[in-house]
Amino acid sequence: MVSDVQAIDRAIADYAFYLDTFQIEKVLEIWHDDAIFALTPIGEGILNSKKEIEVALREFFATVTQWAHTTGNRRIDMDGDEATATSHVHFNYIHRDGRRREGDGYWSDEWIRTESGWEMIFKTYLPLLTDNENLIRIAEAQRRGMAVHPLGADRPQV
Repeated sequence: MVSDVQAIDRAIADYAFYLDTFQIEKVLEIWHDDAIFALTPIGEGILNSKKEIEVALREFFATVTQWAHTTGNRRIDMDGDEATATSHVHFNYIHRDGRRREGDGYWSDEWIRTESGWEMIFKTYLPLLTDNENLIRIAEAQRRGMAVHPLGADRPQV
């Protein structure tokens, strides 16, 4: 029998694999219907439902030809039917116009147990090392007054 920690660990690995192989339906199966994806740490907004996440992912998938995520150093903490997970992630992708993006950071996730298993209810990306394009977006967001989530702080208020 698979433990809860193993199930969440596998879901995180599956999430990266499904992103990299453009399997959007499989990616969406991991998200809870009421999920929140907070992109404020990189100067973007907050997606407030699985439907908003789907729309954003489909738009993004249309702009890239290749991408890869390498995850590791996972820390999963259980609390009954809830869990938190932090995973180091390195990403690299190529846009259709030839631009290449890459960076290192952490995925910070919250999970809940449902009848169908563990589902991600919250996700954010906390940059550690990033390319200039991301740095520019973060700086622009700060100039607009957006609270950019500092590394290692608690979950951003949404």
